[in-house]
Amino acid sequence: ERVLAQETLAASEHWVRRSEALAGSGSFVFAKDGSAQWSAGMYRLLDLSPVDTAPSVDGYLSLVDADDRAGVEALLDAALQEGTPGEIDHRVVIDGRGLWLFLAVETLRDDAGALVGARGVCLDITARKQAEDVVREALEREQRANDELRELDSLKDEFLATVSHELRTPLTAIVGFSALLGKKAPELSEMV
Repeated sequence: ERVLAQETLAASEHWVRRSEALAGSGSFVFAKDGSAQWSAGMYRLLDLSPVDTAPSVDGYLSLVDADDRAGVEALLDAALQEGTPGEIDHRVVIDGRGLWLFLAVETLRDDAGALVGARGVCLDITARKQAEDVVREALEREQRANDELRELDSLKDEFLATVSHELRTPLTAIVGFSALLGKKAPELSEMV
C-alpha cells in the first residue's frame, strides 16, 4: 500500500508540475510559524533557483513592485492572521523586468479549525495586462477622435448659421426689390 501511495503521489506531483508549466503558474504554502514552500512552478514563474532562494513571505514581498507591495502584504496578512482569503493583480520585478501576476490566497486550517497558514497560486497575467493597455489606449484614441468630431460638427453648425444669416440679408433686399419691380413693370413680371 505504501508503494502504491508513493507512486500515486509521484504521479500527482508530476501532473501538478506539468499543469503549472502549461498554465504559467506556481503555487505556495505559507505557515503561520513562518515556514514556507514554493512549487517548482513558483520558482520558474519568478525565475529563481530553489538552491539560491529560500521560500518566505518576505522573500516574495521583496519581489513585488513598490507601488503594489502594501496591497499584497495586506492580502497575505489578512489570510495568515485573520483567515481571510483574497486575490489581487500585482507587479513583480525580476532582473529589472516587470511581470504582472494574479495572486489568489486561501486559508489553511487544521482538523480542529484553527488557522495554521495560507496557500495560494500565482498566475502570469502579463499578456492580459498588455492587451488591456492596448485596448485602453485604443479607447482613449477613439474618445479623443469623437471629441474632435463633435467639435468639428459644432464648428460646421456655427459656420452654416453664420452663412445662412449673411446670405439672408442681401436676399431679402433682392426679393423685396424684385416684387416692387414686378408691380411697376407688369410686362417684365415673367423676367422678374
